[in-house]
Amino acid sequence: MSHSSTSTVVRSRTRTGVQAGVIADAVAAISVPKAAPADSFVLHAPLELMARVQLLSFVRESKRDAAVAMIGWLTEQYRAAGDPVEPPPVVAGAVLASALVDALADGDQELVDALAVALLASSSAAEVAGQLGEAIVPSLAAAGHAPIGLALLLRDTRAPTSLPTTLLRGPLRALAAQPAWRVAWHDVPFSDSVPLNDSVPLNDSVPLDDSVRPADAKLYAALRA
Repeated sequence: MSHSSTSTVVRSRTRTGVQAGVIADAVAAISVPKAAPADSFVLHAPLELMARVQLLSFVRESKRDAAVAMIGWLTEQYRAAGDPVEPPPVVAGAVLASALVDALADGDQELVDALAVALLASSSAAEVAGQLGEAIVPSLAAAGHAPIGLALLLRDTRAPTSLPTTLLRGPLRALAAQPAWRVAWHDVPFSDSVPLNDSVPLNDSVPLDDSVRPADAKLYAALRA
């Protein structure tokens, strides 16, 4: 191997190592929720990190360093956005996903956080989707960021370097702040003889309007069957 080729390989490995370090630092920081109620930036930060990391492979080599630097900037902004929550108590024994689902429904943010720390540390995105999908996807809390984050993680095919599901810890905690904010019309059997808005009991916190078409209700029911 020529001196030029060797130098290129060394630079490439160094750049890869720096990139991995920046991403790892970002994951460590952004996986920890903030103590204060999450604002738009705090809710969006995990999703922005997921998107930026997954898009890196599409960035031209000459622009890669700048793209990685933006991940570092995101981390700095997140750290400056407020104090993190206190470390939750360690949950003893095996953690059942059903316990986390119940805690989300009860709006117990502290318990949700403790269970999420225990469960997410050893769960893949596909496992989280199977265990928590029914609880996460219909939720309108946290501006819908939890299901979007889960979808982004499911698209991360860079195994074994895929982003960890611990990035969902903040969105899950935010879901528990408003457990009643949920889409509910798809849980009610649809009847052709009854107008959709008359057949669905309205949730005061989530008004139903005419934008939900009967055809959409039928399609959703078919997909869930």
